[in-house]
Amino acid sequence: MEGMKLRLPALLVLAASAAAGDGVSLAVGRTFTRPSVPKSLSGVTYLGGNRYWAVADDGTGAEGGLYEFTAELGPEGTNVVSFSICSTNERVRLGSAADLEGCAYDPATGWVWASDEGGRNVRAYDPATGEQVGGVHVPYVLTTHPGNFGFEALSMRGDGLALWTCNEEALVGDGARSSHAAGTTVRLAKYSRRSVRDEFALEAMYPYTTDAWTYANDYRGKARLGVAGLCALPDGSLLVLERELSFDDKMIFGVPYVFRLGWRVYRVGRPEDATDVQDFDSLADGATWTGVGKTFLAEGDGVSNCEGICLGPRLADGRLSVLLLSDAGDGYSAALLQPLVLSGLDVATLDFPPPDASLGADAAASSVGSNYRFLAGTRLSVELSGSAADAARHAAGGTSVPLPRWSLASGAASGAGTVASFEVSGDDTLLWTGLSAALTVATGTASVGDAAFFRVKAPR
Repeated sequence: MEGMKLRLPALLVLAASAAAGDGVSLAVGRTFTRPSVPKSLSGVTYLGGNRYWAVADDGTGAEGGLYEFTAELGPEGTNVVSFSICSTNERVRLGSAADLEGCAYDPATGWVWASDEGGRNVRAYDPATGEQVGGVHVPYVLTTHPGNFGFEALSMRGDGLALWTCNEEALVGDGARSSHAAGTTVRLAKYSRRSVRDEFALEAMYPYTTDAWTYANDYRGKARLGVAGLCALPDGSLLVLERELSFDDKMIFGVPYVFRLGWRVYRVGRPEDATDVQDFDSLADGATWTGVGKTFLAEGDGVSNCEGICLGPRLADGRLSVLLLSDAGDGYSAALLQPLVLSGLDVATLDFPPPDASLGADAAASSVGSNYRFLAGTRLSVELSGSAADAARHAAGGTSVPLPRWSLASGAASGAGTVASFEVSGDDTLLWTGLSAALTVATGTASVGDAAFFRVKAPR
């Protein structure tokens, strides 16, 4: 962030957002010094296993683009034991994006979504080629940020149905920038889709107010405190990363020697309790609204410009790892990873692996999807659709071919034919059997990998 320098998817998912739980906490682990090349890593997202993507905001320079890296965490999730990142020659340039600040992995399509602060847009890209493959409509009001205070953050919820972004500091009509006297108010913008085969549409904007500066000196206009990152959680809540640079008045040779370059993470438990301000031209000038509530979870100081935040793997005890990523492109910030551990959410992962010959000739799973996270205890119904459903109905209409049967690897699913129901009680894999025979009856030529898909939806 320069301002600080001194295949069409085959899976349909609808999940209920549960109320935010109590007792959520965040433990701070030990920082890890990553390689200093690339320097300007500004956004991070989790792919599964030990794999992540990060974007570098180097514009059209030598380092800008999408990077894949691996980070192996210790068993407690509080330390990074190994790290490896692709070289600048292996990075993927994302279309014409010049100021990449946030990124989000789409578990339904395998695409990467990225926010371009300079271009004032949020778009989807093929991570293999960098070709733009989608995007969202950005209302004019969200483009009215002053200078370098726009789309710094981006996060997609683990079920692929909600995409969050926001401006870093107040839009031109929404009030003042942050100061030592008061924080700044930004708009948390939520885009949603009914299924992963649909397009994202703007659902709401919620006002969020940051903290005020720790120190009062706006040295050379460099001081700031805004939202640098968002992390969407499976229960519908958000982690918000606030990043600060402020200076004390104590000077040596005209340069302040006491300053704060640090971060704080807050949790927004129920964004929907705030006023939806998407139709507000301004949040100032007497506008009446209620902002989101936020709960402090953790903070850190030091010479680290933390700009990226994402969930990582589930730990053995059920807690969730969280990773912060620092941008060292300003010339003095350290290149760091900061592991955190989130407790208090009972989250399970439902896996939809590609068809696997080892499962047997008549067993299949979805051709897409991974990393789908739900609150444990959520009751879901599953329904075959498309050509698979047609095949099942054909079989039910008079043939002797058995209808598909659903199962979880744990055996907890129930149901036959096109519909099943189950409770997400732990990490699991969803399968169904008898599908290839039904498809053969319906089409004569269709294969499981080409034609089978289903949707997961919340009960009515």
